[in-house]
Amino acid sequence: MGSAALPLVVTCHEALLRAIYLHPRLEILDNRSMTTRTRNQNLLFLKACIGVVEGNAEAVDAYLANGGNIARTLTVDDITLLNRPSAFDVGHTLVHLAIRFQRHNILALLLNPEVTPRGFKRNPAHLSPQ
Repeated sequence: MGSAALPLVVTCHEALLRAIYLHPRLEILDNRSMTTRTRNQNLLFLKACIGVVEGNAEAVDAYLANGGNIARTLTVDDITLLNRPSAFDVGHTLVHLAIRFQRHNILALLLNPEVTPRGFKRNPAHLSPQ
């Protein structure tokens, strides 16, 4: 079968783990989903930048709701895609844009501590009974 011979007695759990870790197709699917997630995040960021310039708070809200980073800066590639070099500068964030275009409602949305990006769930630390 493969390069590593399976022992005669294999539990279902061990067989499942081997199938997951050794199956190359699963790794490809995981990379594709990560690429798709990154591409969607980039698109939402660009829409949020345009939303700040045009006063569309819904675009910024959608970016934040999907775990967007308010500290993300505009790159040269982003500015090229946005095709409005007079409105955007390299290194600016959504906060910079909201201040520059005097979008106080969007600035309040960005700086509101109640709006937090979705984080990873963490298990509580193990506390010993002693």
